[in-house]
Amino acid sequence: MIRTVAAAAALGALMAWWAWLNAAGGVGFTGLDTDPSAFEGRTVVVTLATVTELRDDGFRVEKGTVALEVVAPHPEVAVGADVSVGGIFRLDPRRLEAEWVEVAERRAGKKGLGLLALAFLAVMAPMSFRVHGGRVHLRG
Repeated sequence: MIRTVAAAAALGALMAWWAWLNAAGGVGFTGLDTDPSAFEGRTVVVTLATVTELRDDGFRVEKGTVALEVVAPHPEVAVGADVSVGGIFRLDPRRLEAEWVEVAERRAGKKGLGLLALAFLAVMAPMSFRVHGGRVHLRG
């Protein structure tokens, strides 16, 4: 019982730390759409964003509410591809000067596998419990 409580407390602390780190802008691009001036000259990493347009000097990506112009060569990037990009954010004009670009391949297969796992969980989870006398009991 003590191990379970300790593990739950450790997991809760880890989740709180990660939420704080994201909110403080230490990871990724949280806040880039609401306060872009805070990111001027900083390294920004945008993971698994969708390429929406190709341009002569780079391409445009979107993820959630954030849309960015990325300045980078793009021989292997196509519209609709999922990419992760890291680089220096510039405010005027608003762009990301990419230091690296990585195309995420086989995303459709991974998404399908994730949906299959969720369907399996939806079927198996109810089979693991039973209600008896107004209380929930684990089977087995």
